[in-house]
Amino acid sequence: MKFSRLNRFLLGERSEMDDLQYRYAVLRSRLAILLGFICLLYLFIDVFTGIYVFLPWQLAGIAFSLSILILNRRGQYHAASVILLVILNLLIFLFAAADDPSRGVYFYFIASASFSFILFYPQRRDLAFFFAGLSIVLAMVSLFTDFKVFEAPSAPTDLRNVYFMINFIIGVSGTLFIILFAIQQLNRSRFDLIKHQEILEKRNVELSKVNMELDSFLYKSSHDIRAPISTIAGLIYLIQRSESMEEIRHYNRMTDKQIKKLNKIISDITLHSRNLKLDPEIEEFDARELCQEVLDTYSFLLEKSGIRTELDINGDLIKTDRSRLRTILSNLVSNSINYFNPSINHAFVRITCDVGHNGFNISVSDNGIGIAKSHQDKVFDMFYRGTEKSQGSGLGLYITKEMVERLNGRISLSSVEWEGTTVGINLPGG
Repeated sequence: MKFSRLNRFLLGERSEMDDLQYRYAVLRSRLAILLGFICLLYLFIDVFTGIYVFLPWQLAGIAFSLSILILNRRGQYHAASVILLVILNLLIFLFAAADDPSRGVYFYFIASASFSFILFYPQRRDLAFFFAGLSIVLAMVSLFTDFKVFEAPSAPTDLRNVYFMINFIIGVSGTLFIILFAIQQLNRSRFDLIKHQEILEKRNVELSKVNMELDSFLYKSSHDIRAPISTIAGLIYLIQRSESMEEIRHYNRMTDKQIKKLNKIISDITLHSRNLKLDPEIEEFDARELCQEVLDTYSFLLEKSGIRTELDINGDLIKTDRSRLRTILSNLVSNSINYFNPSINHAFVRITCDVGHNGFNISVSDNGIGIAKSHQDKVFDMFYRGTEKSQGSGLGLYITKEMVERLNGRISLSSVEWEGTTVGINLPGG
């Protein structure tokens, strides 16, 4: 929290203070300064007019206001509030009891009672009502009894009028200040409530989405897991009944294929779970190095399929979650390999990266079989398979999109059937 220079001087460097504590600490310091200012003001007026009977109490008020500021600066807020109200009520009572009521000292009791509620209510209602009641009782005693600690000298009518105006203005201003502070608190609370409601509504929408996805995920994943397991069980049965070694080898190859398919589904489910649970780990790294690392992973399949690779990197260092970006690029390159066009002689996979000041754009392009226009708005859906050739889990592009969004990025797809596909990703710079 950033403090102004004055507040930094009054409160010190207290970075652990929340917004509410800060506002009350500032209010407490203002009230202490107001107490010291009133005592100092009357000290000058009384010295100027030759009245010295109040001088010790005025000096005591200034000293106590400084002690309250020190306690407030040290973070002893409760002690500062209690001492402030005790001293304030005591000084008002002493001056109100000794002075002529026409001077209007009793106006300060209204402000003092208001201070009690603003400093302690609702956390300490007992103290709020105690100090407010104390102000009322002392006001009654000073106005309707002859009790006084000392006798104040009489003052000319003109001077009494000056005292009355000063007391009226300061007393009423202090009360209005407290009322304004209370209104601001209510407005802040209302604003915070609206903000929290908006956050809650947003989270409810997100939770509904998660619940729907979870239902779909459980249904479809159980089906996708059960299918290869059932196939494996059937193949094992055939192996047990077969007497031909050629048939057994054929069934073993089919079993191995189903096991790999099952392993892929489980790996994708695990990857999706990790993406949801783990926060992004932002780091700076070389974009060219990562892209080459991804291509090297698929070097055997690329060479086997006769697919050439291209890298077009503009700017080297990027800042994001390296592990997630590697998974994103791996999924896209894997798709380009799986859906390359075997009928052309110059198949390629191209990774392009353009690094800017506020982030970077990265894309994976190929000249494979492409995606039909009717399927393009569904390819990022969970468990969606766009072609009959698809042998994957149906989670690859869904996980890719989820990871991009987890990094506060955007993903887009452009594809023409039998010409190729480009998946573009825009990510912030971390």
